[in-house]
Parts: sequence; C-alpha cells; structure tokens
Amino acid sequence: MATTSTMGQEISRPLDYPADSLRFDLYVAVTALLFQFGAFLDGWAHNHGRVDNTFFTPWHAVLYGSFGIVGALLIGTQLWNINKGHSWGKALPRGYLLAVVGVLIFGFGGVADMFWHETFGIEVGVEALLSPSHLILAVGAFLIISAPLRAVWVRGKRLSGWRDYLPVVLSAAMMLNFLGFFTQITYLNGHLRWLAGPRPEHTFENDLMGISGTLVTAGFIVGIMLLLLRRWKTLPFGTFTFIFALNGVLMVWMEGENNIEYIWVLAYALGGLLADTLLARWKPSAEQPQALWIIAAVMPFVTTLAFMGGIHIVGLQAMGGGLWWKIHMWLGAPFMAGFVGLLLSIVVFPPAVPEVVQD
Repeated sequence: MATTSTMGQEISRPLDYPADSLRFDLYVAVTALLFQFGAFLDGWAHNHGRVDNTFFTPWHAVLYGSFGIVGALLIGTQLWNINKGHSWGKALPRGYLLAVVGVLIFGFGGVADMFWHETFGIEVGVEALLSPSHLILAVGAFLIISAPLRAVWVRGKRLSGWRDYLPVVLSAAMMLNFLGFFTQITYLNGHLRWLAGPRPEHTFENDLMGISGTLVTAGFIVGIMLLLLRRWKTLPFGTFTFIFALNGVLMVWMEGENNIEYIWVLAYALGGLLADTLLARWKPSAEQPQALWIIAAVMPFVTTLAFMGGIHIVGLQAMGGGLWWKIHMWLGAPFMAGFVGLLLSIVVFPPAVPEVVQD
C-alpha cells in the first residue's frame, strides 16, 4: 500500500492488482461466451442470406448487445477499482488489462463497421472475413475472450477439478471457435458437403477445399490442446471433448443446411474423447513427450477420418450420394492431419537436447 496526504489526512492506496477471483473469471468467461454467440449468430445470418443492405439488423443488435454486457462488466469493474485507489493499469486482476483494451478496440471497430457498411455496402461471402472493419473487431474480440485463460495462466495457484479449470476451458474453447470463425472457408464444417453427392467433372477446387480444411482444422485443434498442456500437466477429464464438441456445434450450425449435418459434431467429440482418454491413461510430460507426440498425431487422424464418414452419411441422406472422394483422398487426408499434429507437438514439446561433449 502507498499513502498520500490530503488535507492532513493519510489515504492508503493499493500498489498491487486486486485479488484473483474465480467468480470474476467465470463472470468474464460466461459473458464473453454470450458475446461470441452473438458473433456466430451474425455469421449464420451472413451465410444464410439473412442480411440486407443496412448495418442495423437484428443480428447486429444481439452481437453489440452481448458485447455491451461483457464490456460493461470489464469497464465497470475497472472504474470501481480505480475509485478504490488502484492505478489504471492495475485496476483489474492480473491478465485482464488487455481485455479492457479489447473492449476499446471493439467499440472503435463497431463504429468503423457501421460507416464501412453504409459506405461500401454489406460484405458477401468471404468478403465478410477480410473486411478491415471486421478484422478490427476480431482483434478486440480475441483480447476479450482470451482474458480468463491469460489471467489464470500467470497465477501460481494449483488448480483442481472442473470448478477451478472452467474459466480456462471456456476461454480456450472460445479461442478455438474464434479461429474457426475467421477461417471458416477452410475449416471442417458444413461447406464440405460439396464432397458428397454426384462426383463433379472437375474436382480440383473441391479437393483443394477438402485438403485445406483438413490441414487448417488439424493445426487449430492440436494447437489449442498443446497450448493448454504446455501450461497445465493435467486437465479435468472431458476438457477436450467439451472444447471440440462445442466448436463442432457452432461451426456446423453457422454453415450447415440440414439437421443431419450435426453428425459432424460427433467427429469432433470423438477426437476430444480420444485425447482425454489417452492423456488420462498415459500422463505424458515435457520430460517424456513421446506419448504426447502419438496423441497429437492420432487425435486429428481419427477426427478427420470420422468427419469423412460424416460427409458420406450426410451425402446419402441429403445430397443424392455419399462421399465421392476415393480412398486415396479420404484416407490420405487424415494421415496429413496426423502429420500436422505430430509436427506441432514436436515443436511445442521437442526432444531433449543433449549436452555438448568437449573433445
């Protein structure tokens, strides 16, 4: 504490951050998840032709309204703690200052997005992912949704069970969802229904989309898994089943056209369940990472192979024919996903470097 004198009276001012709070972590994580749902709802509207030539849509109302909730929580707590004597840079628990910066960036991006839409019109298709105003919004949103993970990351407190880990798991799930949202054109989701039905005369573009989706998705799901395992050796069983299944639900809902397509969620859940099971059984570590390399290779292989099976079922039910990829492709793609996972795991958890022996 620091003391200052005002009219002969000493006033104590805290020098450090406010105490860490699991309750605050959960409040931020839950309101941020609501905020992210607003973003996916707006994405669903774009993908299903529900937007018109104006900024003022119901989807934007949900998006910016949910942003207002998490923004009010962060800014309100910031101002409350400043009023209690904390400095501006230490008015929130450690790890949350960038979330306040994210609120300011997103707010600026929202105003910029309104003028962008009114000036240049509503984006169509991939344009919405690359629009400069949307990318400003993306930067702000990412700083907000990743805040609970950053906050818990820097603490030395030992975590135990779902209660302690829930803010981390929700934040990690939102980070994966965010990456999927902005790479949805090359992600394992509803648009890969193009690989089912009658085989087209020219397949290059469809093959390219399928392989791109395989590699990008493998990199993201393995990357999130490795990020968490780099910081925490053990996680509650079901962590990755939940993260991957939630990602699958949102991605399929945003892109999908038929209820049968939710079978793809099972592919993500299966990959997560496999990762949870092998991690619980083998308990890999940075010192002995070989088991982790196997998990990082097998998990995306199984997820991708299951997704191909889902495409076949969806095609038979709704597209007039199953997966038209031949075995060279539908089995080769999962192997490529496994290679991506293996390479990432070796980069994050490399083999031990031997000491140099002097001659």
